[in-house]
This record gives sequence, C-alpha cells and structure tokens, in this order.
Amino acid sequence: MAKDIIFRAKLDTKQAEADARNLGQNINKSVAETTGVDKLTQRMAELNKNIDEGNLSIKQYRMAIKEYQDIAVQAGTKSAIGVEALERAAKLKDTYSDLQVQVQQLSQDHRKMNLTMQGVNVAVNSYQAFTGIMGLLGGESEKYLQIMS
Repeated sequence: MAKDIIFRAKLDTKQAEADARNLGQNINKSVAETTGVDKLTQRMAELNKNIDEGNLSIKQYRMAIKEYQDIAVQAGTKSAIGVEALERAAKLKDTYSDLQVQVQQLSQDHRKMNLTMQGVNVAVNSYQAFTGIMGLLGGESEKYLQIMS
C-alpha cells in the first residue's frame, strides 16, 4: 500500500537575498577602495617623478606641497602612502622655505647696498654743491677755503 505524503515547505529567502546583496556591495566597495589606493599611488608616483626632475617654479612648489598633503589625507596620515606623502611634503616645504630665506637675505643685503650708495651720492652731491657755491663767490671763495681748512 502506497501512501502519498504531502509535504509543504515555505522558505523565506528575503534575508538571504539581502545578505547576498550586502556582500556584493561590500565587495564592490573594497574594489573601489583598492582602486582608490592604486590611484593615490599612481598620483604619488607621477608627483615624485615631476619633483625629482626638478626645475619647479615657486608656484609649482606650493602646488606640489598641497598635492602631497591631499594625498596624505586621502590615503590616511598613518598609512604607508600617507606617511611618505607627508615626508615628501615636509622635505619640499623645507626647500621652499630655504629659497624664501635666501631671497629675504638678498633683499636685505640689497637694501643695505642701496643705503650705502645713497650715502655716497649724498656726499658727492654735497661736494658738487660746495664747489658750485665756491665758483659763484669768485674772489671770496679763497677766504672760505682758508676758513674750511
């Protein structure tokens, strides 16, 4: 005798679907983050190449320092890329600061030289004025020369 057994099962797969979707999103997010790190590494490599080649203008120094800081913030200041970016930014800022100090020192030296030259010009002009007055006085100029001596 054969008996038919009817078995009904109701499966709720909604939670499994949601978990699968979340897993997919997390994987995509991880891939995007890895791609972001790769992009930061690539940006850093390009920036390093440009810096190492040299011949930067003052504006480019400031822009490169800012770029390194941006990379460090985006990668995380404690990450390997962030630490390297901060070190490079610090080195570049030192170079930039040294250039500014040299310019400042030269401008002060130039100012001192200008003041010295102005003093010499005043002395020369005073002598020329004195000799001009002596020439105008004519005969009386010898009395003034004796008084001045």
